[in-house]
Amino acid sequence: KAEEEARKERNAMTFATFWTDRYWPAQSDKAKGSRTAENALYELWIAPVLADKPLSKVVPFDLERVKRRMVKAKKAPSTIKYAFAVVSQVWNLARRDGFVEGDSPTKKVKIPRTDNRRSRFLTPDEARTLLAELESRSPQSHDMATMALFAGLRFGEIAGLTWRDVDMERDILTIRDPKAK
Repeated sequence: KAEEEARKERNAMTFATFWTDRYWPAQSDKAKGSRTAENALYELWIAPVLADKPLSKVVPFDLERVKRRMVKAKKAPSTIKYAFAVVSQVWNLARRDGFVEGDSPTKKVKIPRTDNRRSRFLTPDEARTLLAELESRSPQSHDMATMALFAGLRFGEIAGLTWRDVDMERDILTIRDPKAK
């Protein structure tokens, strides 16, 4: 009988209660920025739809409602994807702890595709202005921005460079672990 009562209690736990009592306290090891972003996604987009719903009763239709609200507010596909990742993390913890069963309902909702195409480039004048300002503030930032602008490198690729990657005689720069492979 006690086991049946505990099962009923677990099945009745709302998304908000699970978030507050179980999920959020377990996130203390995450970076502050991640916690801030996740909490904002929860407060603005997830909670208005899911907070009062028993966690075990969350279905793909509920997540379609979250997605629809975010799309209507013109949120970027990557933001919607991040919100769904948060819901999935909550679900996985709840499944681990016996509050729900099965895969996250997020797996059954199509997330808008992320379009990472560049939509705007700096003009030559903007690039000169940026580099001049950086040079007056930080020579290292200036040099890294120069590499980014003129070699098309990402920060991680620039930060990973060593002198063995530079061949001055042949004008070759070797990128050891490029994001695009």
